[in-house]
Amino acid sequence: MSSGQPGRRPGGVRLNLLLAAAFVLVIVVPVVVLSVIPPAVNARQAQVRLVEDLGIIADSQEAALLAWVERTRADLQEITDNTVTRPLTITLLSGETFEATHANFSGYVASLNNPFEEVMLADLDGVVRGTDHADLLGLDVNGESWYQAALGAPAAEVSIRSGR
Repeated sequence: MSSGQPGRRPGGVRLNLLLAAAFVLVIVVPVVVLSVIPPAVNARQAQVRLVEDLGIIADSQEAALLAWVERTRADLQEITDNTVTRPLTITLLSGETFEATHANFSGYVASLNNPFEEVMLADLDGVVRGTDHADLLGLDVNGESWYQAALGAPAAEVSIRSGR
């Protein structure tokens, strides 16, 4: 037997390699797999729970937003149908505006309990004829997207749009 090293058999190196490979396959690979798979499964489960929780939050926020839209539409309709603001609106839009009319409209709208930052009454040319903020009087809003959307809406429709 001549293996190049005294006391070794010819297949000893190959057997050592096979044993090392078997050790890796039987011991190391399962340990690595078992240490990687459970955290991956847990992460996926956590992701699914998070998506479900976000869906619940989104549904809740959507319901709150829809309720706000309905309340806001009702508030806008109240301003539009109000027996005090309606004659003032007609006077302001007719072009026969007087300082007293502006003051009455502004004062009344400002005194209403409404959620709006600003209430503006604009004519068909887009000029603000009545508002609860005197610095907005005469402002040209014709180029504003919310104004254009309001012009395109049916007459009885109350639109809620952000002016920002």
